[in-house]
Amino acid sequence: MLRSYLRRLKNNPKEAVLDSVTYYRQGAVLVNLLLSITTFSMVANMDVLKSVPLWILLIGVVTLVFPSIMILGNLDYKHGTFKSQCKVTVKNSPPSTTQFRVSMMLLEGLPQSEARDQLIEEVKQWIP
Repeated sequence: MLRSYLRRLKNNPKEAVLDSVTYYRQGAVLVNLLLSITTFSMVANMDVLKSVPLWILLIGVVTLVFPSIMILGNLDYKHGTFKSQCKVTVKNSPPSTTQFRVSMMLLEGLPQSEARDQLIEEVKQWIP
């Protein structure tokens, strides 16, 4: 596994790094969620915040965290690892690969045209 990763890193560093970030994000989501819940519960029980009601803390967290998550998700979708994540998903999902192969066979059966050739090129990028 390490050799194949190093080979991919040498041949196409951008794609290898984006794939690594995608795998990291997928694995770290639950760990980050548990750490966030633990941290929030510790902060809510601190003596400094005993005078502040819990509902005010919840509103503060919701108004700060959710918009920042949405903004970061939008940036990731437009400029980040979303395309790499889609390729990783297709590569690791036999039904998706089969679906793209069937799409390719159907496209190849169509009459020759510029639009057909463009669609074939778009579908080829998703087949591992």
